[in-house]
Amino acid sequence: MSSFLKIRLLFVATVLSLSSASADEKIVLGVSSALTGGAASYGVDIKNILTFANQKLYKNRYEFIFEDDKCNGRDAVTAAQKFVNILHVRAVLGFACSGTILASAPLYEKSKTIALVLSGSAPAISQSGEYIFRTWPSDSGAAEVLAARLSAKHHKVGVISEQTEYAQGLLDAVSRNAKIHGLELESESFISDVADFRSLLLKLRSRDVEGLFINSQTDLSFLAILKQAKEMKWSVPIYGAFWPGSRTLLEKAGPEMVEGIEFVDGPTPEEIFTADGKSVFEEFKKEFGAPQSVPFMFATVLEGMRAIDAAYQSGKDLREYLSSASFEGFFGPWRFDQNGDIIGLRHVMRVVLGGEPRILPTLSEPSSTVNGLGQTLSHSSPAN
Repeated sequence: MSSFLKIRLLFVATVLSLSSASADEKIVLGVSSALTGGAASYGVDIKNILTFANQKLYKNRYEFIFEDDKCNGRDAVTAAQKFVNILHVRAVLGFACSGTILASAPLYEKSKTIALVLSGSAPAISQSGEYIFRTWPSDSGAAEVLAARLSAKHHKVGVISEQTEYAQGLLDAVSRNAKIHGLELESESFISDVADFRSLLLKLRSRDVEGLFINSQTDLSFLAILKQAKEMKWSVPIYGAFWPGSRTLLEKAGPEMVEGIEFVDGPTPEEIFTADGKSVFEEFKKEFGAPQSVPFMFATVLEGMRAIDAAYQSGKDLREYLSSASFEGFFGPWRFDQNGDIIGLRHVMRVVLGGEPRILPTLSEPSSTVNGLGQTLSHSSPAN
């Protein structure tokens, strides 16, 4: 064999080897989420659902780099700096807490890195930048549904709120809607490291409120407040947002403590998924068990991964694709609006009966285009 032929064969082999390596190379995605601390049930659910989706739906073409942001802005900024300045990823998913994306959004915006929020719901996220998208509906819609329910049953309600971006954002939205309905709110707030809520609860009880809305950052802080209210033998109707449906809270509290609590929530996969979606959800539960936070999380994480995968497979600029595309999800059609918020999911009211959350009739129709059972109300053209 001539030297020329040997060199040519070596060149061809090298090209084929490089092509194969390129084809097998995984797409790296950052994941910033609370893997420890009070919001860990949400963060771990995000991790498990992303892992499941990658394995079962996307042929393991993604590699996730998980960073524990501990549900606080400082650690979220540290994670963002790693993703942006060291790893140079094109997209980051996760954000179990609103404060984490609100703190880190400027870094993602400046670097033109997509940040896809799978759980954060504070209304302020809508204005956090053109590279910020989310598949969890804004609390603006949750506040409409909750305020309508409260005003239908009471004239004056007490609110105990944690001083976090999420809880204060929800409080502001509920307050605006309460004024529309003529509902009076008596409000007290606490910082996150407080463990004794009795003085705040006594203040609210002294004002003759007819109901108590526990507006906490996590399911565990909700449980702590609920326990102390029960220990005071305060037999006031209890209301909440999302956390009373958390499997972690339901198991730790026991059925008697949570019986009768009403709360605003997202629809479950069983309520809105297609037959194919329900089959996928059952497969997930066989492998990872039921979500430890709320079942709604499965929908928002799965559809977020659908959007990211479609954007990568399109070969287009990720932001431009996400801003203009429409998706056919496991609960029907949806898209992102001009603020990067999902259009296609809305909130429902539930009550805990016999230790299990059950859906209640919705008394208002928020502006999102799909109702709690996934039925389309109206359509508008995709955002440009």
